[in-house]
Amino acid sequence: RTLLALLCLQAASAAFAGAMPSKLQQSLLATRQRVSAAPEMGMSGMDLTGKVAFVAGVGDSSGYGWAICKALANAGATIIVGTWPPVLGIFEKGLSLGKFDEDMMLDDGSKMVIEKIYPLDAVFDTADSVPEEVLSNKRYAGIEGGFSIQDTADKIAADYGKIDFFVHSLANGPEVAKP
Repeated sequence: RTLLALLCLQAASAAFAGAMPSKLQQSLLATRQRVSAAPEMGMSGMDLTGKVAFVAGVGDSSGYGWAICKALANAGATIIVGTWPPVLGIFEKGLSLGKFDEDMMLDDGSKMVIEKIYPLDAVFDTADSVPEEVLSNKRYAGIEGGFSIQDTADKIAADYGKIDFFVHSLANGPEVAKP
């Protein structure tokens, strides 16, 4: 877990180095240098081949979740993501049109593969907790098999059996403040 946390920290600090206030940037860069100084803890020493990573909260190529996906993909992990239903179609269309191709380039020159995208609205624990006005909302139309936390967990279990890593990268939602 420590290695994954450091890997994620390294990826996030690299992705957002230019956008951070200098004090925070200096702190993250110092941590990154310490991680890089210990080869067994740096990204180059981590092999996650055969591991499945689920990153919840990816809907574009500009957030922490995307940077974490790239770091995990660079280490060899299979990447699956959870995307908020109202932006799911936009995200999938952007991927299919190649709008994120440049942002998907990995350290070895290959292109990151997002193996599967699951609709996920973490406001809802189970399908029973989704109100009718959400179910009938056009932004949620056409989603098969549900989008609650339990629905998503069930779909992932059916597709992969288990996951090795779960990354919570949800933002700007009321679920972030839930206990």
